[in-house]
Amino acid sequence: MRVLFTLAAAEAHLYPLVPLGWALRAAGHSVLMATSADFVPAVTATGLPVAAVAEEVDLVGWLRPPGPPPGAAPAGPPSPPSPGEMAARTGRRFGELAVRALPGTRELVGRWRPDLVVAEPAEFAGPAAATEAGLPWVRHQWGLPLRPELAANGAEAVVAGGGSWAGPARTLDVCPDSVQYPGVDGGLRMRYVPFNGTAVLEPWLLEAPTRPRVLLTLGTILPRDERAEPLWRRLLDRLTGLGAEVLIAVPDRHRESLGPLPDGVRAGRVPLFQALAGCSMIVHHGGSGTAMTAMAAGVPQVILPHFADQFGNAERFAAVGAARALAPHEATDAELREACEAVLTDPRHRQAARAVAAENAAAPDPHEIAGRLPAEFAAVPN
Repeated sequence: MRVLFTLAAAEAHLYPLVPLGWALRAAGHSVLMATSADFVPAVTATGLPVAAVAEEVDLVGWLRPPGPPPGAAPAGPPSPPSPGEMAARTGRRFGELAVRALPGTRELVGRWRPDLVVAEPAEFAGPAAATEAGLPWVRHQWGLPLRPELAANGAEAVVAGGGSWAGPARTLDVCPDSVQYPGVDGGLRMRYVPFNGTAVLEPWLLEAPTRPRVLLTLGTILPRDERAEPLWRRLLDRLTGLGAEVLIAVPDRHRESLGPLPDGVRAGRVPLFQALAGCSMIVHHGGSGTAMTAMAAGVPQVILPHFADQFGNAERFAAVGAARALAPHEATDAELREACEAVLTDPRHRQAARAVAAENAAAPDPHEIAGRLPAEFAAVPN
């Protein structure tokens, strides 16, 4: 069986797909990833084959809300959009991005002739090309489902750009039931297996820390925003004030933006899941990859959401007691310290985090799903 995975050009969109891609290849199936040309090296680093179907794109710039027109008089601070408005705009932009990728994706589908297309939830060219070719496609979630406005507006943008659209034949749900939105049937359950890219484990990562170790990260996208630098400093001050050993997980290309660091604070690219094995807590921005990796590791979280799916992750992990959630630009220093101290010292947060990790570990793993999907879709004519 041939399975085509389609994804937008970002690590957070790629990494959740890798375990199933590996599982399908190990079971003897052919797997091919499709993304934009600039992201090809990131995909090849996972060991999976890839084809470029679109030109290079600055995903952060593409999704950034438009600023005031040149020469416009300065206005007061704009009212922040509601989560629904933000999701609708993000969906439109991902849909417009898919329109650019659709010609190359159609050509790839015609040449490679997959039996099944698997798309991450913000990628719409693969599903459109599958619809046009009469092929089934599967939505592979990152974690919690994205807001319905995002999916609806993405599909509408594709149709407006000349594409076709039919819903997924299946949805793979990697979110434990206790964390899932109440009343939502996420689809076919699959264990979330963390993949955080290639990395070398330094010897100190394999040793037990002599004092509580806290991992601090703002992901791969937020560090590109100049507004993130003051937040780094505030969080560092609060965490070092608790007497914790601090490990900052940051892409190497953004390491310099942190400036001078206090003694004993390490910073750089680390394999997140393996690094969390020695951590008592993680403080982060609420991205799905980070939240779900911490969930799988059974580590309690302090989440400071900024945009998109981050608010839902903060809400749901806090609801089950595995996290505390704070508004990053509204929380006072005292509130930041109190939340970090509570998660670090209150055993109920760690107990809740471990319970969710055990729930995740009990779900069918990617190898089981890799055996089920081909049997389910093998009868569909290519």
